[in-house]
Amino acid sequence: MTEMSSPPPPLVAEIIASLRNRYTPLNRHYEVWWTDSWLNCSCQHVHSRLGDAARCGMSQPAGWYVVAVEYETPRQLTKVEEQLVNVFRFAAKGRSGD
Repeated sequence: MTEMSSPPPPLVAEIIASLRNRYTPLNRHYEVWWTDSWLNCSCQHVHSRLGDAARCGMSQPAGWYVVAVEYETPRQLTKVEEQLVNVFRFAAKGRSGD
């Protein structure tokens, strides 16, 4: 039988929250997701850079999108992140002559 752990003291919880905020880039990665036949799919790669994730998405079916994952929790991209993905997506499309 496992024992339930008690929450950390308030000071420890505050220190941990501060470290998570300070080092957010170390705890963030990007994944490519899409839907195929009503199933949610993922590239299952851990992309440390947004451009790498967008490049991976270009090889996926239409309708792919990039998701940021922070502390193992997916979140929607910020407006700036979304703009960067779109710049990559449309620039790559223009280079291929589509």
